[in-house]
Amino acid sequence: MSLNAKNTFNDVSGTPAASGLKGLLSRAFDCVSGVRSGKGYKERTTRLTLFGINVGLLHSENDEPSRVYAIGGTIVREWHRYGRLHRDGDKPAKTSSGFGTSYEWYQNGKLHRDKGPAVSDEGLSSSNRAYYKHGKLHRDDGPARVSEGSYGMHWKLWAYNGVEYKSSAEYEAAKQSNAPKTQPPATSKPAPGGS
Repeated sequence: MSLNAKNTFNDVSGTPAASGLKGLLSRAFDCVSGVRSGKGYKERTTRLTLFGINVGLLHSENDEPSRVYAIGGTIVREWHRYGRLHRDGDKPAKTSSGFGTSYEWYQNGKLHRDKGPAVSDEGLSSSNRAYYKHGKLHRDDGPARVSEGSYGMHWKLWAYNGVEYKSSAEYEAAKQSNAPKTQPPATSKPAPGGS
């Protein structure tokens, strides 16, 4: 499947969906793109809303991708919120499919996922997973980056708050030093000069 280069844009700036944000100009377009496959030609209409004063920002509406493009045999889909990769509902903000599948979770332009890896890449003979919190490589309960390849090759990297560690022992020591300290219970002290 490949994307056809023929796209048409119909200006629909007067629609309520294109009202924009306070202080920003907006312009909405219905983008008609053609997708050609072995069975023929299929047209698809996507609402594209651009925000900004001089530069248009990509923005997704109704959980539709704001940008779809092809690189070689791979189709990439991206979801944006006001120009930054972002998608709510624990759904990936960037997906690609071709010779393998790749999923990336973003919040406000930074790799982030609360439960599970923020990057998941499954190739023909390998898989890679990486855990991120607010754009920093981080995992509380195991290695932050795991790579498994063919012939039993396996690679792990631990990270805490963006700092990488080569062994689980270094990682556990860093976690303990960054753990919140509990205050000892207050004890009553005798008044100065008293008995």
